[in-house]
Amino acid sequence: MALILVKRTVVPGEDRKKAVVTEWSYNTRTGEDETRTSTYNAPFPAPFTPSATKLLGFYCEDTTRVDVYPAYALDGTSRRERTPNATECPAPNSPATVDLLPAPANHFTAPAGAILLARSYRAVPREIGLLSQYDVYYLPSSHTVEVKEDLGFYTVADNPPRFTRTAAEILDRWCLASGQAPYTERRVYYAGVPDYIATIDYDNVATCQRLCGITVAGTATFNTSTGYGAITATTTGAVGPVLYRLDGTPDAGQTSPLFEELPQGLYPLTATETREGGCTATTLVRVVASYADRYRLAFKDFWNRDIVVRFPYLGYTGEAEDIIGSDVPLVLDWQAGAMETAFVPGIRGSECALDILLTYDNQLLDVFSGHERLVGVVVERDEQELWRGWILPEQYTVPHLSAPKPLQLQATDALATLSGKPFARPDGSPYRGMWSLLQVVQTCLGKTDLILPLRVLDNLYPVGGGPDLGSVLEQVFVDTYASYTTDKGEAWDCAEVLNAILESRGCRLYQWAGYWYWERFADLSTEEQTYFVFSAEGQSLPTATVEPLVSVEIPTEGHPHWVEASQTASERGAVKQVTVKAEPGEVANLLAPFLPADTATTLPGWSGAASYTLHYAGKGKTPEIELKSGIPGVFSGLLSYLETPVTVPIPLYKDQRQALIISGKITPVTGEYDTEDTTTQPFMRMVLVVNGKEYEPQLADADGFTTIVRLPQPGETYELQGFFPRRDAPLPQATSGASLRFYQPEVPGDGLPMDVRITDLKLHWQLDNLFGQIFSEEDYADKAIASNKLDVTRLDESLTLFHTDTPRVRRKGTLLGADSKPTNLWFEPAYPERQYQLIDWQASYRAICQRRPQQVLSGVLLGDLWPGALLTDPSEDTPGVYPLPACAYDVRNVEWTITAVQLLGLSVGAVEPGRLLYQAGDPRPIAGGYLLLQGNGS
Repeated sequence: MALILVKRTVVPGEDRKKAVVTEWSYNTRTGEDETRTSTYNAPFPAPFTPSATKLLGFYCEDTTRVDVYPAYALDGTSRRERTPNATECPAPNSPATVDLLPAPANHFTAPAGAILLARSYRAVPREIGLLSQYDVYYLPSSHTVEVKEDLGFYTVADNPPRFTRTAAEILDRWCLASGQAPYTERRVYYAGVPDYIATIDYDNVATCQRLCGITVAGTATFNTSTGYGAITATTTGAVGPVLYRLDGTPDAGQTSPLFEELPQGLYPLTATETREGGCTATTLVRVVASYADRYRLAFKDFWNRDIVVRFPYLGYTGEAEDIIGSDVPLVLDWQAGAMETAFVPGIRGSECALDILLTYDNQLLDVFSGHERLVGVVVERDEQELWRGWILPEQYTVPHLSAPKPLQLQATDALATLSGKPFARPDGSPYRGMWSLLQVVQTCLGKTDLILPLRVLDNLYPVGGGPDLGSVLEQVFVDTYASYTTDKGEAWDCAEVLNAILESRGCRLYQWAGYWYWERFADLSTEEQTYFVFSAEGQSLPTATVEPLVSVEIPTEGHPHWVEASQTASERGAVKQVTVKAEPGEVANLLAPFLPADTATTLPGWSGAASYTLHYAGKGKTPEIELKSGIPGVFSGLLSYLETPVTVPIPLYKDQRQALIISGKITPVTGEYDTEDTTTQPFMRMVLVVNGKEYEPQLADADGFTTIVRLPQPGETYELQGFFPRRDAPLPQATSGASLRFYQPEVPGDGLPMDVRITDLKLHWQLDNLFGQIFSEEDYADKAIASNKLDVTRLDESLTLFHTDTPRVRRKGTLLGADSKPTNLWFEPAYPERQYQLIDWQASYRAICQRRPQQVLSGVLLGDLWPGALLTDPSEDTPGVYPLPACAYDVRNVEWTITAVQLLGLSVGAVEPGRLLYQAGDPRPIAGGYLLLQGNGS
């Protein structure tokens, strides 16, 4: 504090050993006079009563010198006189203020390496005409400023030289640690009071380009006897020591380049220089065992194409032994979706059934083992791969007869075995870090030990992303440890991880023809589709196009046709509602915007769509919502409220009315009132806000229906049951979303404040009269149903989502966009204006595909198909489109035993005029058609 003494009085006490000293001073920083009274022991300071013309001291206000004199009345106040543009008060950063060039030496008390920014002199309080040195230093080591006072004393007559650094001089500069263009340099300049320094960033500074020359490579080896491998890392171009990490874990790393006891798999290997801002290099290294063909099965299929089945054997180095098969030596089977529904999101594993004739005793005995990766199976047709997998362990059951004798073996594509493969490092510790969904998916696929590229058809992007930025799997991220571990910190298995992603996105995953296929059901089309393609190591490959539609024709080579007229057609009824189950819990977290992200454990918002009933029913107890009382006597116009995050119902159609059903419990915790006097009873209001307008509810009450909640006594519970809106006020189409608003309890003026607790809150949208009576389309009138009127009662409760949108909060299962923020709205590139939450997309699509009865076809087709094909039969009056949720491929006879379910929403247009149907049991092929869907399902 800078004080200038104006006056001092000394009043001795009765014993003369003490005195009361009063000082009047002027504070140069606050511009105020101050008085301080103290009791002193002898000796006492001398009284001070200067003449009114005596200069007590001066200070500077910018460039104005302020001289301080005693007041004329000598009452302890001060008088100031100002002199503008005084030489003693130079302007900051002005060249005229630089009295010495170069800068004077630092004071001996200055920190080592400090740079003097300014040196000035201040009047010493209580000492007229005495100045003290005042230095400001910049410390490059910490990029901070340090001020030092009272470094030396001078008289005004000494006129000591002042110094101020010029604003154009660069005091310090360094390169920011971005490591990439634009090569940013930060520079420090003198900026005067009050901050003294300013920093400015300059881009495209060539000297700041971090020339990272480090590269890393890994050499993998595998020990067949132990079943484990090792990776040895080597680096080139590194500056200084290097730390190595494996699996992309955020640990500190190790100095040793050797990693041992590694199962087969793909490993990210990272090398980082230990110097400050050190460079990092990453590569992928695959640990793979050495295999060679131990057996070989070859035959011709029905169309005389070469079929070869190879049996790669771990560690084998000899020649392949030829074996022979039965009449049906090989069947590939995709039965995961045999529940007769058009789409089954999730893993769709496949199996291979081998029927082999043994020509001598103990032939193929070496395939019997407990090792699940001992013997592989690769199926090729005309040298093009169709399928690959692994022989299941511990199989070898044969008749106790002389050769030849049959042996049946089963193989799997290993997708089913992922249920036993933890999503974890080789040492069992869960993966950690922020991974893209692509990295998660390919890490799990790598645990099948099948080195296959991945094709991705998934066109639902988070807002802010899009196909121009690559696959959606590259643009969405997840915290692997937070999402894929149990409450005890144990890793999920890879089947759980993949199914959580697949089901939340409405996708299926299967293998065919040398690729993994990731397909979103809503993106299936009768037109040619483009797939993103990634190598087994994660590198992006050129996109691929696939024509999925396959037409059932009359018997022609290359075109599938029904083997005989024994195929069947049946109906799967429409659904009345789709019930969505999600992991996060019930819709109750209205306070999510106020929860810290690191402790939030529940869904932060809620979602709904008018085409389906939405329930969140997950683990754990719904958190309580505390709502504070309104001030007694203050009513709704002035009360605060809590409001749910916005939900966006899907568009309404003609004559449809939507409603929001609400249930829960409201329990007062404070605020007793006189039960006999109903005028003292508190109450609260809730409204639904749609397009900025409030809509009142219709709530069940003891006396009928009401629009308000009349609150009971503290400790008692009000059962909340009702819906929005009132019958006489239908809701409009929500163009900007809808939200539920709870106002604070309203308390009469002489009442006690009443806080309430809201629990078990459940909300869902529904449409009035959406399903009820459903009328089928005309083409069903004379086929599978006897009447065109169908009563619908079936419910679809099979949609369970783990990954859901959690705006504002990160929690278990939260998906993150490229900006590291939780996802909220999603869009399809074909309709960018349609933006809904992920759960809305999934449930609405499922409802669309089941809005009316779907036809189910089953039978045997001769011809070329694949498990991801879309089937259509031109012989139908209005040809539908049928995916194959279940199919089995007899490779030798080229026969596919299928279950096909009509996918509503896709069609191939009207049939040509004159097309005829085929009568049941009629053996004659009729031009233009080969299938009948007639009568009671056969």
